[in-house]
Amino acid sequence: MQLNKQVWLLQLIKYLITTLGYMRVSVSGRPNSAGQDEWLVNPTRKYAIVHISDAPDTVRNAQSRITLATFRQIEGLLKTPESSRYLDISFNSEASVYRDGEIECIRLYPGAELTPDIIQQFPQLSTCIYDVEDADKEIGRLQKDIISFAISKSRAQRSEDGVGAHLKCPTFLVPALICILYWGLIMVITGQFKSDSTSAAIALGAYYKAYVVIFGQYWRLLTGGLIHISPLHLFCNIMALYSLGYMAHKEYGFLKSMLILIVGVMTGNLLEFVCGANKVIVGISGGLFALLGGLTVTYLRKGYFRNPGFRTSYLSSIYMNIVISLLPNVSWMGHLGGFVAGMAIAVLMDAELSRRLRINAAICALIAAVVIGYLGFNNSGFNEFY
Repeated sequence: MQLNKQVWLLQLIKYLITTLGYMRVSVSGRPNSAGQDEWLVNPTRKYAIVHISDAPDTVRNAQSRITLATFRQIEGLLKTPESSRYLDISFNSEASVYRDGEIECIRLYPGAELTPDIIQQFPQLSTCIYDVEDADKEIGRLQKDIISFAISKSRAQRSEDGVGAHLKCPTFLVPALICILYWGLIMVITGQFKSDSTSAAIALGAYYKAYVVIFGQYWRLLTGGLIHISPLHLFCNIMALYSLGYMAHKEYGFLKSMLILIVGVMTGNLLEFVCGANKVIVGISGGLFALLGGLTVTYLRKGYFRNPGFRTSYLSSIYMNIVISLLPNVSWMGHLGGFVAGMAIAVLMDAELSRRLRINAAICALIAAVVIGYLGFNNSGFNEFY
């Protein structure tokens, strides 16, 4: 690419990134016959993907299938809306202006005449590029500006996702404060009335099958998830909620996240009621596994697992939680029930998934509810008391 066109390229990239919120992406495996090319994406805009090159029509036509395949690949990763279109920009003076399906191909130079639709979407497209006397100096300045903007944006994102944002997140804060309050009450009861902590937990609403069966206290399926006896148990669950709650809040918002959490807690305890003995069960981990299950569905749909680093980190977290679930005195059925419930709710809530998949998930959830209800009705006996 000629020196002045390298300046245009950087000027255009700076405009798209700093003004319109596009992000540069690296595309490998493309031939270099067209010289340097750049790809930028912004799923929120009408032209979600922008390709910039110096390709003449001969190269454009020869690589049209490769370019379209690249567009499709990026589209699949970004999950762009169906109405999105793609812009192919060439700095070559002999390049043609035409539309090929959803791909708009244009020729760009300082002061170029553009279609009204392109001007509406990119108001400064033809004026953001211009010739300069010292191209080398301008290239250095533009590269510095682009890097500085990327660094400042990264710092702002880290600040936005920092400790303060996690602590202020209601999906973390509300259940965490309730769990801490219950634990404090247990400490007060055990101290003032010389009671053991398990009896205090039962009095405050811990899951206990005998009380559910004899007194019909089905609300214990929920309140049991808010009670913790051990300070270590409380600390570990709050630390997990600190991460999972914030992640879920970013994906689903407060109400949907709380729905997943609550249903996960109740499903986990219900599975213990159906299959387990007459045990005292406490802890919000069933809800945490529900959040983990829901996020797994959402991240799969968004294609995050195609990123090797993300995949390795996320799967390592799941493996670790599987190991924890198999430890003594840990309710693995509560964890399993919560995880499956979270996955089911995430599928049902995700409008981006196919209607058929959501209907099938609803049918499976209904069948599971009927089976668990039947088993619970016929397995309400117990042999021992706490």
